[in-house]
Amino acid sequence: MENRFRETKQEPEVEKYPEENEKTPSFFSTLFSNDFLPKEKALALLPYFLFLAFLGVLYIANRHSSEAKTRALVEGEKKVKELKWEYIGLEAKWMLATKQSQVANQAATMGLKESTVPPFIIEIEK
Repeated sequence: MENRFRETKQEPEVEKYPEENEKTPSFFSTLFSNDFLPKEKALALLPYFLFLAFLGVLYIANRHSSEAKTRALVEGEKKVKELKWEYIGLEAKWMLATKQSQVANQAATMGLKESTVPPFIIEIEK
């Protein structure tokens, strides 16, 4: 083994943060700079982007329309249920009111009496 000089440790370089007076470019300035997308190419792609924007607007409009129709459908179903309950209630009242005993009670309040004589057939000879 030989003697050697100890090698000095080199400290890793510390990452420098940009100073306050140095500004980092924003996303939009980078996007619209000629380095990222030249103006000629951007103009060539403009119809495609407009078409995508139009499709996005159609998608949003379709979504709103379908939600409005769904809300109207649910509202209609609620009204149908309420009307069905009302119909069932009215039908039950009508069935109770047309019973023979109920009709006799109503007639008694008007001064009419139920006949105790059974009905008979009138025959006419020719």
